[in-house]
Amino acid sequence: MQNPTTNAPHVSQTNPKEGPNVPVETATSQFIYVRIRNALLRPIPNPANPNPLANPNALGHLYLIAGTYEDIQRYAGTTVDWIIKVAQLICDPLGGGDVYTPTTGTSSDWYPLHRTSTWQRVVQGDPLRPGIYEFEPSTGPVLLSKISERKTHSVTTLGSLSSSATFGRHIRLREGHACGVTRIPSPLIASHLIPKRMGTVGATDVITRFSGPQIALGIDAFDPRIGILLFSALTVLVDHYKLGFYHVTVSYYIDFCFLLFMAIT
Repeated sequence: MQNPTTNAPHVSQTNPKEGPNVPVETATSQFIYVRIRNALLRPIPNPANPNPLANPNALGHLYLIAGTYEDIQRYAGTTVDWIIKVAQLICDPLGGGDVYTPTTGTSSDWYPLHRTSTWQRVVQGDPLRPGIYEFEPSTGPVLLSKISERKTHSVTTLGSLSSSATFGRHIRLREGHACGVTRIPSPLIASHLIPKRMGTVGATDVITRFSGPQIALGIDAFDPRIGILLFSALTVLVDHYKLGFYHVTVSYYIDFCFLLFMAIT
């Protein structure tokens, strides 16, 4: 497990115009970026340092999402509502925070620079425009939500066959033997919304971070509440992080309204 990576490279603060990493925008190629300052990020805990602190002197930014305006608009629509929600879910799902964007210049101008007082806070309903959107948490430094950067497909081992069969049976009964998205009856695959290679500890950690410790009690990697029955073509998109779920209103998912995975390439 590791922090979400970015399609946009990290750029030094020392020389804003140095090197090829600063994006070059044209009249026909404008970008949207979502970022957070490195000084506001806590390192991932490890046994030697279970409660690491953020480095307030860290320079630069972590670019969480990068894409052309047209690509981002497919997800976001015409307002910044999606940007605000996703930035919150990635950075501090149970906390609070604001998103800011510059009022002058281009993404290329601001890409390596810190936010200034000229930036404005965006609110729901504001129009989506090309540019940089920077998240500022209200709870202090944050530990980014973890994802599984799997190199191969998760596999069902001999030891987990029984759990996997039970997982699939419960989901098929719950979904009425139809895809949870398209309602197509076949071919279907019982998919894990949290990659099962993250294990019970990883699944518990994800749910705790997005929904709180009470909701996470009793969760394991094969809990049917963190699975969904999908048409096989959709499963392929899920496996490659091209399809994700970040808000579900169906009653049996109501306690699991968290960002499961997302990648914009």
